[in-house]
Amino acid sequence: TSGENSRLAFMAAEPASDIVFDLDAMPYVVRDILPKQRLNLYINFARVDCFELERPSRLSCSVPKRLFVGGVNIVDLHLPDARSPNDLGEGVDTRVLGLAVASASLTPT
Repeated sequence: TSGENSRLAFMAAEPASDIVFDLDAMPYVVRDILPKQRLNLYINFARVDCFELERPSRLSCSVPKRLFVGGVNIVDLHLPDARSPNDLGEGVDTRVLGLAVASASLTPT
């Protein structure tokens, strides 16, 4: 992610059942300075779940089928603790970092 907000958009048919959303991610953390990243997860502008990450993790949550639409769907990641290494005295990188996302998947239940 770059900044406090990141967005994924994808095309899908309207699901027949609820969906499990999985996200493999590594938080930008700095021991004793920034020990965790909070993540608020939204699907089509509805808050679905919130997480606190201290280490690389697989996050999983159930998403009601009513939140999905046939066509373009939007996943928003809000990271209120995202910071730049420069702001934390950890180098010259001024990018605001929150999560490194390795994969994301949606699976019908």
